[in-house]
Amino acid sequence: KSHLEELFLEDLGNEQEQKEKTALLLRRGIKNPCAKCEKNHGLIKYTKCCGIPIHVSCAKESKKCPECEMRPFRITSEIVYPNRAFHLDE
Repeated sequence: KSHLEELFLEDLGNEQEQKEKTALLLRRGIKNPCAKCEKNHGLIKYTKCCGIPIHVSCAKESKKCPECEMRPFRITSEIVYPNRAFHLDE
């Protein structure tokens, strides 16, 4: 195999590994706490800019995203980055 073929196959393997990890996170992951108050109870939403978890009330108190400091920032129920929304209990 050429070097390019080896790199391509490695990327495919990494991509498959990442898909499996994401699926596992979505199935068995534990919600990460709110980035502002660090509590894990109540309704958690996610910032649209970087996908970190945050309570609606904490978002209303903040003028900027706690992670990337984007102003203004929006929140959504959609999980864009599963690796930022959940973790696996190891």
